[in-house]
Formats: sequence, structure tokens, C-alpha cells
Amino acid sequence: MEPEVGQSENLLRLWNWILDNQKRLVNAILGMVVVALAIYGFFSYQEGKEVAASQAMSRVSLSKIGEPTPPAELAAGFLKVAQEHAGTRAAAQSTLRAASALFADSKFADAQAQFEKFVSLDPGSAFVGVANFGVASCLDAAGKGAEAVAKYDDIAKRYSTEPVAEDAKLALAGAYVAQNKPEMAFKLYQEMMESGKGGGSMQEIFSKRMELLQKYPYLQSNAAPARSSLSPTPNNLMNSASGAVRQAAVRGSNAVAQIGSNAIRQAASTSTNLPKRP
Repeated sequence: MEPEVGQSENLLRLWNWILDNQKRLVNAILGMVVVALAIYGFFSYQEGKEVAASQAMSRVSLSKIGEPTPPAELAAGFLKVAQEHAGTRAAAQSTLRAASALFADSKFADAQAQFEKFVSLDPGSAFVGVANFGVASCLDAAGKGAEAVAKYDDIAKRYSTEPVAEDAKLALAGAYVAQNKPEMAFKLYQEMMESGKGGGSMQEIFSKRMELLQKYPYLQSNAAPARSSLSPTPNNLMNSASGAVRQAAVRGSNAVAQIGSNAIRQAASTSTNLPKRP
């Protein structure tokens, strides 16, 4: 019977303690309820902001379905979304889309600023490499060849496991050609063909390589035999976000929004298209 008596005494002491501290207990419980409601309200508010921002971005993208939207108009619309919905994921995505539209409008300095802003806004995004490629393309288009080469080379190394690395190598090779460095350009084309990572760009890589060989036949002495498995085929150039970026400039400003939306959905986050280097 002694254990039962001891247990009863403990329960009695607990009850007495509760009676003595009931006011503090009630206040503590109320405090936890208030905090829980505040947290719920905050996340509900944030979710509402994200929904509103996404809807605003979609309205800009789909404002004129079937009609070519001027790049300047697209850029202004996306920049407005980014400003009015600052702090949301859609705002960051709008910044990247605005950068693409500005590039298509040949406003390279403004486009570069927006690409760089996107990187600072969403450094963990799957499209940071693409945005950096945009920065390099802006430098290239603005005639800053040395800076562009350094940027392309950095992207190829930093994002070596991502598709954008191959795009950077292709652009870097083109920059070498422009700088009258055919040996360095040919070496890159050769490496890309041998790696087989060119994806939808393989046909372009093959063509560029052949152009160099025709213009500088001596390069053939350093060329490995072309393998049949690397023969160019009309692959789908939309197989990666960075490939879509390069296509945007060719297909016009409407493609910037459309291809960017597809890329974002495929990455389950947010994207965008980057124009092809000139």
C-alpha cells in the first residue's frame, strides 16, 4: 500500500502547485496560442503575396497572346512586378525576365544590371548560372571582349556540371574567333565534341569547327578524327534552360517570356530565358 500512498501524495502536491500557479499557466498557454496564430498569419500573408506576385507576372507574360510584344514593353512590365512585389520569388523571376527583355531591346548595360540583381536576390536559384551567362553576354554585346572572355571562362569552370557550362564554352570559342585566336577556339570545339555534352548545340559546334578547319587548314593536324557518334543531328534546342536562353534572342521577345516560363516550370522554381550572344 505504501507505493499507492506515495503516488497520491505526488498527485496532491502537483494539484496544489497548479492551483498556486494557475494564473501563470493560463498566461503561458495564451501566449503560446498568440504566437501560433501570429506564425500562421505570417505564413498565410507570405503565401498570399507569392500568389499575387505570380499572377501579376503571368499577366505580363500573357498580356498579348499571339502578338509580338515589344521587348521594351515586356521589360517595363516585369520590372514593375519586381518592384511592387519585392521580396517574393516571383519578383526575382520577373527581374530575370526583365533582363532578358532588356537584352533583346539592345539595352545591354541595363540588362547586365538586372542579371546581376537577380543573382543577389536569389543566389540559391537553379538559374544563377544562366544569369551569370547573361552578364557575360551583355559584356560581349557591349564590345567588352576581354571581360566577356573572363566571365565565360569562369562560368565554364564554376558550373562545369551544368548545361550552362557548355553554352559558356561555345560562347567563349566564338569570342576567341573574334579575337583572332583560332587555335584556342578550335581546341574548345574539339573538347565539346569529344565530351558529347553539347546536347542541342552539337550541330552548331560541329558547323563552327568545320568553318575553322576550312579557314585554317593547319588546325587539322591537331584534330582528332571525328567520331560518327558525334555527327550533328537536329536535336531539340530546348533541352536545357541555358539553351532556351540562347534561343530567346532568335525567336523574339515573345519567346523570352514563353521559353522562360517553360524553363521555370521544368526546374520547379523560377526561369527565364537569356538571349544568344551576338
